[in-house]
Amino acid sequence: ILLNLWMITLTGIHSIPLESHEVLVIETSREMELQGEWILPSFNYEPRLNKPPFSYWAVAVLSHLDPTSKDVQIWHGRLVSLLAGLVMVFATYHAGKTLFNPFIGKLASLLLLSMQGYISFSHHARPDFLYSTFCVLQLFAWMYAWKAEDDTARQRLYGWLGWGMAGLATLTKGPQVPAVFLAGTLVFLLQSPERRRTL
Repeated sequence: ILLNLWMITLTGIHSIPLESHEVLVIETSREMELQGEWILPSFNYEPRLNKPPFSYWAVAVLSHLDPTSKDVQIWHGRLVSLLAGLVMVFATYHAGKTLFNPFIGKLASLLLLSMQGYISFSHHARPDFLYSTFCVLQLFAWMYAWKAEDDTARQRLYGWLGWGMAGLATLTKGPQVPAVFLAGTLVFLLQSPERRRTL
């Protein structure tokens, strides 16, 4: 899994041509950093309210941590998606291993790595992959909370972690997918024989 992940994520990080949406993310991050304005995103020095600011913050932080450059680079924007991809692959492995067995975890991770969406979106400076990762972590955390024994610290931790990931996803691209996952989780819980555990 690590070898495949290494080959897929490094291929094309510098050579894939920039898309217009990537330019929006990178330039908005640059302007936020230059102006010291961390709440209100701007593009061409005009407010840009199309997307919440978390992905811009992430790009600006990576740029700030890079000692070799004083400006936001293309790879700063793409690295956010690459790191989110790494987290998603390992979270998928862990969920498969925890809920089933290590073989299922490996198989799920390799299937994720072979998907066209993973290969293309993990190399873009768009907020989509970071959003997907937070949403998947939200779902996995709630699954772990459901699997845990009721009213334990472990269950509460995973429950709150799921809400935290839903919040970060909302700050990245909006509440649509977190709301769908919340609704799906509620339907699952309420129709199961253990519906009393829903709260």
